[in-house]
Amino acid sequence: MTEEQFEHWYYQLNLLTYGELDDLQVLEAFTIILQWKADSVFISEDIPGGIFTVTEYWLFLSLLSECIEYGTSPRGAWLTDFGKELLDFLKSGKHLAVFKEQL
Repeated sequence: MTEEQFEHWYYQLNLLTYGELDDLQVLEAFTIILQWKADSVFISEDIPGGIFTVTEYWLFLSLLSECIEYGTSPRGAWLTDFGKELLDFLKSGKHLAVFKEQL
């Protein structure tokens, strides 16, 4: 994934990242959730470590819809090829160049 591909995907999401929430917080949440899906963590209402409310988790998950294949249940999902690319991109820290003004 290139920075350009990442920016194209990210800026098409309907996010309001100003004020109380910034892009880096959203991307940290995305990284955590994508990793859970990569690790086949089954989530319903008990969020690992309590780091998100149930509402936050499901809202973030909905924004990752093109990254995750659900099969018969969104709780037992896995990553699409795009989701794997995005997770690798985020874990590499390459997204930080896009948001360098927030650092």
